[in-house]
Amino acid sequence: MVVASALADPQARLLERFRSGRGETAFVPGLYRMLAHWPGLLAHFAVVLAPHFRGGKKNEAAERILSGSRDIVAALRGLVVSVDGVSAPGAEEALHLRGMIEGYRVTSPEMILFGQLIDEALPSAP
Repeated sequence: MVVASALADPQARLLERFRSGRGETAFVPGLYRMLAHWPGLLAHFAVVLAPHFRGGKKNEAAERILSGSRDIVAALRGLVVSVDGVSAPGAEEALHLRGMIEGYRVTSPEMILFGQLIDEALPSAP
């Protein structure tokens, strides 16, 4: 993954187009940071994917993914490990952590959906 602060201004601005979330928990998802190694490809995806970031089809598909993940998590509830006796974050830090987790609930379905589309667009392996 590229480090955004190490990029030239034009590349950094391009990468910022993929930022997700707001405030302190906003971030550029890893898939886009990996694609930043190919700025022309990333610029292409900024144009062809951008109209779909907030699109109805994407939102509906993302909700289906999240709905399915809720069922899976329910089946895994017995695997949850207690944090008793572990130095856990305080209330304010926990609130920040929950904001970060919520950000992933938005971007993870996007990474699954757009990642698959990007994968299908790439040339076949030799």
